[in-house]
Amino acid sequence: MKAFLIVFAIFYVVYLSADHICENTNTEHLLKFHPTRHCQRSNKSIVALGNFRTVKECEDFARESHALAFNYAPADRGTVNKYEKGNETSKGYVHNKLPSGKDIIEQSEEYYNCQVLQCPEIRNFSSMVNDTRFEYYSLFANPPPPDNATCVPGLGMFIYFDKPENFSRAFNICREVNGSLAHILTEVRTNSLSKLIRSKFNSTHREMAFIDLKEKEQNGTAPKFIFETSENFTLDCFPYRAWSPGFPR
Repeated sequence: MKAFLIVFAIFYVVYLSADHICENTNTEHLLKFHPTRHCQRSNKSIVALGNFRTVKECEDFARESHALAFNYAPADRGTVNKYEKGNETSKGYVHNKLPSGKDIIEQSEEYYNCQVLQCPEIRNFSSMVNDTRFEYYSLFANPPPPDNATCVPGLGMFIYFDKPENFSRAFNICREVNGSLAHILTEVRTNSLSKLIRSKFNSTHREMAFIDLKEKEQNGTAPKFIFETSENFTLDCFPYRAWSPGFPR
């Protein structure tokens, strides 16, 4: 019996021996940002800034930056945040002035209409700020990740479950929340999720985990078994290899 983690956003799942991880079925090759909040922006950590004429350009910029959410201010919204009393602190966009380092950190919304965010808002939306100029977009929109989700920048949102389960039950639990077991078929995913798993284990658990690979018999003259993900991608689809001798099995 083993536990698990669930992943939201690009929702996939990795099932741990003492835990399992799940991620949203909006897989990496189908990343789509959804408008989530109107006349608001998130104050989550910004990883990139830019000025773009369309939301599509901002979205592409966010995708290239491996972001999980972004704020965008359409030109027709004007340059002043009408929520701010008397507009005393809202200067409007100052495109003709080169912002200082302090301005970029503290008032980037006054200089850039596209703020690319490292992590998305969770269900309580505690980092949202009223701003009539902006719209908030997220990979995790309906529903947003729950309050106990952990953000792994560039990968998604993960939830840790400490109730022991076997592989089949863990797989089904992930399906029940519109997720799937998370794969570790790239170096970045392997290193990032291994770090997350280690942070969740205590001294009584072994650092082992089930992942999104299932064995399948391949038709042919001689029986052959292959491994594939829940999205029906075989290991041959991924060049990364870091298996111990005799694995996967």
